[in-house]
This record gives sequence, C-alpha cells and structure tokens, in this order.
Amino acid sequence: MHTLHYIAVEAESEKKAFSSVKNQLEEKSGNFWSDWHIVGKGRWGEGDEYNNNEKDVISYVNNKKEFEKALQYTKDARKQEAKQAIGQIKSNNGEATFLISALSFAATGDCLPYDMNVYYFLKIAQMMMGEWNSDSFFYDIEAGSCSYEYIRERIVTNPEQQYLVPVDFHF
Repeated sequence: MHTLHYIAVEAESEKKAFSSVKNQLEEKSGNFWSDWHIVGKGRWGEGDEYNNNEKDVISYVNNKKEFEKALQYTKDARKQEAKQAIGQIKSNNGEATFLISALSFAATGDCLPYDMNVYYFLKIAQMMMGEWNSDSFFYDIEAGSCSYEYIRERIVTNPEQQYLVPVDFHF
C-alpha cells in the first residue's frame, strides 16, 4: 500500500529542504515502518511517479495557502483513518470483545495474535500518541514528532525556513 505524507523541515531553500528530507530518509532506510519511498508526490503528482521530484516542495513564505492546504489534508486523512478504525470496532462489538480479550490476557498471559479489535485499538492509540506510521500522514523531521505544535512554533519564529516535503511511502 502507498500513503502520501508531508514532512516538515527547516532549511535555507526548497532545494535544501528536499535534500535534507531525502538524506534523512535514506539514513533511516530499513529502520522504520516504510520499506520504499519516493521523495515528492510520487503517484499523487504529475510526471514520473518512480523518481524523486523536488518541484513538489512547499515553502511556507512563498505559498502559505498550499502549505496550509497540505497540513489540512494530513489532518483530514488522520481523522478518516481513525473513523474507519472506530467503525470496524463498533461493527465487531469490539469494545466488549477487546475488554474480554484484555481480561483473558491478564489472567493467562497467552497472546491473541489474530484479534482484529486489538489491532484497531492499537491503530487508534498509535495515532493519538503521535507515533509516526503509515496513518500519520505528517511528520516533523526537525522535532521527530507527528505533532503540528513544533512546525507552528517555527512558523512564528522563523517562517522563511519552513517547508513541507511530500513523500510517497510504501508499506
């Protein structure tokens, strides 16, 4: 599966923002949730979806509207993922079965590796805790966080060096 994320980065130019994200992701290669990526919009952009593309970098100062639109996209995508997970839990009577499974685990210590309700609760918990994964859609590489707090602070103190770099991730 593929997912489009926007990576917040502080840099002196769009080109340096692109290079910073590209280099940092290459360093992480094999050590995080994605097994393959393209820096740029990839399949969501125009042109060759299999090559890195620095033209998709968004500068806060040069394009505030597009910058805010990209951040809103990430928030909306997160909300949609959470709603879908909650819908799955509800359709499976998951609240009750999760509690029964948790009580069983506490009593026996035996794992339940194929309990989808546990998966959906985990998915929601990871999003709520700000864990960077396929459902985050946003990552602040400067802060090492999925929170919007740090990019918002940097926009106030240093707006001319704030960029969003789209990345097409596979997982």
